[in-house]
Amino acid sequence: MTRKTVLSRRMVIAAATLAMAMAAVTVMEADPFASFTVRASAVTPADAAKPYGPTVKADRSDLDVRALGSAEAARKDERRGYRHSSLQPAGRFVTAGQKITVTVPAAVTGLKASVGVEGIYQSLNGGKAKTPVTLALQPGANVITAPLDGLVNLVDETPAGSRTTHVTVTGGQAVPTFVHKTTSPAAFDTQVQTSKAPFAVVIGDRFIAELQRPSLAKYLVKGT
Repeated sequence: MTRKTVLSRRMVIAAATLAMAMAAVTVMEADPFASFTVRASAVTPADAAKPYGPTVKADRSDLDVRALGSAEAARKDERRGYRHSSLQPAGRFVTAGQKITVTVPAAVTGLKASVGVEGIYQSLNGGKAKTPVTLALQPGANVITAPLDGLVNLVDETPAGSRTTHVTVTGGQAVPTFVHKTTSPAAFDTQVQTSKAPFAVVIGDRFIAELQRPSLAKYLVKGT
């Protein structure tokens, strides 16, 4: 059996496992001293069929940030106990004090960057749970000093479907990112082997999973 076949089967099993986890927790589940976090995405059913996610390179990430509206307003309208996530992964990991630059097109306002992770991770933020910090972005180059250790995400809460904005994020570490319908298992394997980031991200049609390397080795890739 080839490595590619093994990886492909692992990806299918992992996707099923994470989908079941998403159905069970709806929003996210983070184990103390961590394993993985799964969030239900606020992407609409119409958009779910379209591949989305960042293009991640060693020095930068490019992504089309979608307007998803207010996740809290949608929760209330649908009378759900938990809200979906408006976070859109940028494919970058930062440590507190590290600088990143988020470049937003001219005249575009209302975008935000979120830095951090949910839950307790032994090696991050002094082993304490700290709420991710959300920062308003202005048109042009936004130089941000990371307030916490964690992942970089983008947020657009303007009316759902009203726009898509191309954003570039430079700095930090590249995070291995698997995007359903876009990333091949072989390409993801290469990202994992060449990255030193402590996380990887798996983006499905309706969920986002953030995995630490121990979980990555368990569910997706051998040799990590």
